[in-house]
Amino acid sequence: HQIEGVRWLQACSKVPNRRGVLLADDMGLGKTLQILSFLSWAIESGRFPDLSADRPPYRPILLVVPVILLENKTWEQEIERFFRSNGSIFTPVLNLHGEKLRWLRQDLDQRGRETEIGRPVLDLDRLQRHRVVITNYETITNYQHSFAFLRNGKPLWSVIVTDEAQE
Repeated sequence: HQIEGVRWLQACSKVPNRRGVLLADDMGLGKTLQILSFLSWAIESGRFPDLSADRPPYRPILLVVPVILLENKTWEQEIERFFRSNGSIFTPVLNLHGEKLRWLRQDLDQRGRETEIGRPVLDLDRLQRHRVVITNYETITNYQHSFAFLRNGKPLWSVIVTDEAQE
């Protein structure tokens, strides 16, 4: 069933103007591996050219996960476990949480949340140096202007994956 799931994701990515896909297998049946397999295919095949580039800037993959999966580095472990060279196809990976957020803020003197300031405060150029950015739902809420920013009329992201989307 995992092979069929990956094939289905590949087929959906080829449908013109398709904006999203839902992968809803039962718990423990390998959704993470299916998604990572699809994403590695997308990088290798050039399906998303701004993600498949040899060097930055990328239009990265955004993985939004519950904080426990972020802190446990669950996705990074799956990448390293199942993909050759410790998942080098996905590197560089940014686990965006805690101190990394302070590192990405453009103006450290600017206080307050983006929702109060009304504009992006994260350094979007630094974000786009990574092929994969993994963050949690609270960070998305707090930095929504940065994550939703359109550059040249295009989103910053090639693909957005929401894990445990009920969060």
